[in-house]
Amino acid sequence: MENIMTIEEVARQLRIWKRKVYKYAEAGRIPSFKIGSCRRFFEGEIDRYLELLTKEQREGAGDCGLSRAEESNSLPVDL
Repeated sequence: MENIMTIEEVARQLRIWKRKVYKYAEAGRIPSFKIGSCRRFFEGEIDRYLELLTKEQREGAGDCGLSRAEESNSLPVDL
């Protein structure tokens, strides 16, 4: 079975605030699931998310792989 990560672990791995992880998870940008009221993440899906960000950045997206819409605090772009 694949490793399961907490919000704190994902935030640490992505080097972003926990609040951002919640926002991206709620919007469906970062794949997640809930156990009761706790949000959890599969490690492999977070790894794939990072690969997509890296690919997007190499293709000319904005800083940290974020689209221009995200940089201006608009809704996240689907990957």
